Amino acid sequence: MQDSVHAWRIFLRHAHRDLFDRSQDNGLSEKGHYQGRKIQEWMKEHSPAPEHVFSSPKLRCLETAQYVAELYGLEVVVLPELDEQHPHETDAAFRKRIAEFLKSDKCPPRAVFCTHGDVLPELARLLGLPGVDISKGDLFIERDGRVVGTNPVRA
Repeated sequence: MQDSVHAWRIFLRHAHRDLFDRSQDNGLSEKGHYQGRKIQEWMKEHSPAPEHVFSSPKLRCLETAQYVAELYGLEVVVLPELDEQHPHETDAAFRKRIAEFLKSDKCPPRAVFCTHGDVLPELARLLGLPGVDISKGDLFIERDGRVVGTNPVRA
């Protein structure tokens, strides 16, 4: 991603979370913090500086996004649209929420978005790359409306 002239976005899955109590909104585990540092290293070497860093409201996403924000001196902005599918939300409503988000002003170029393992495949599908599997702490890159790279971190 050396050409920063193009419109680009990075969609990141949160790093490994603390699994002590899965019913809680746990932050990152020790492994997750390691992955966060690896994300920072990758971003510093391979990504132009983002203008924004957005996150799901979940603590594990906020802590992961903070690694990127810290690197570039940015603030993490919480977007509820990036949250995982809610228990009361139908599949159709979930897909609609993600599609509307992708078309909205809340999804600007030159930004990093930290979200969940159910949101990312839907975003990739909408961008023309169905079947993407993004592991915790990995990401995919969208440039000019299409996915151009996946899973480059592999922390």
